[in-house]
Amino acid sequence: PKSVLGMALAAGDEAVLYIASPRGLLGSSDGGKAWTPAYGGDSKKKIVATLITTTLEGRVFSYIRKQGLVVRQGAGAWRRLVARPRPSTACSCAWSSIPGMPSTFSSSAST
Repeated sequence: PKSVLGMALAAGDEAVLYIASPRGLLGSSDGGKAWTPAYGGDSKKKIVATLITTTLEGRVFSYIRKQGLVVRQGAGAWRRLVARPRPSTACSCAWSSIPGMPSTFSSSAST
């Protein structure tokens, strides 16, 4: 992908990667050689993922623009944790309220 807003490794499997991008939340199971939609792949709407992070317990969290905060445990289904915020609501507030979530994020795109 040409534009990456964030990248995260799956816990326990270095070959599984996720990226947040203007083209959506994408996943790779081969170390980044091939990418497929990891969220909303069957949607006809444009999906923009702005943040991505994983936990040691195997959870994957992402912020999807116009949808809110979503989470997935392992290979399970995605579920929405925080509904789409009003424009004046900052996304960082939602992250800090979830147990086990880091208070700050780093991205390989910004290093």
